[in-house]
Amino acid sequence: QISSLLREFHGRSIAQSPILLPVAVLFQAIFGPSSGFPVIAGGIIGTALVVLFWLLARQTHSRVFGLLVAALVAVSPLQIVWSRTGGVEYLVSLGIFASILTAFAAGRHRSILLAILAALITWCCLYLYYAARIAFPLSCLALAVGVSRARGTAGSTIKLTFVLLFIW
Repeated sequence: QISSLLREFHGRSIAQSPILLPVAVLFQAIFGPSSGFPVIAGGIIGTALVVLFWLLARQTHSRVFGLLVAALVAVSPLQIVWSRTGGVEYLVSLGIFASILTAFAAGRHRSILLAILAALITWCCLYLYYAARIAFPLSCLALAVGVSRARGTAGSTIKLTFVLLFIW
């Protein structure tokens, strides 16, 4: 019963998490039951994350910056550990990416609604795993970069950052 899981907080296993259970079911339907399932899922998600961060950094700054960010994500000790644990932690990296992407879009479009969504996504990352608190400063930075790319003012950066901080 997934509906009963929605009242569960801080589920420490995939079976207790309403966010991860559907993803685990999908991976198991594709690859079948296996004792290596956590490593396979973590490897796929970790590789996808490197590509996603490369695309984001390339679009927001430059090709060289995209390669640098992708390389840093690929060799990040935190990312390597998260992709190998197989628990509720292995999807938190995609959540961090989503919070950064949404915060950048909020800054670029100077949208309060996107800033609220970015704050909620960032908070959900913390729900998945406490070490995801790295998403808080990264999403603030992404928001500021988005505003600067849109040639926004310092006032809009402060306003949107205040929205992020207020929601947190």
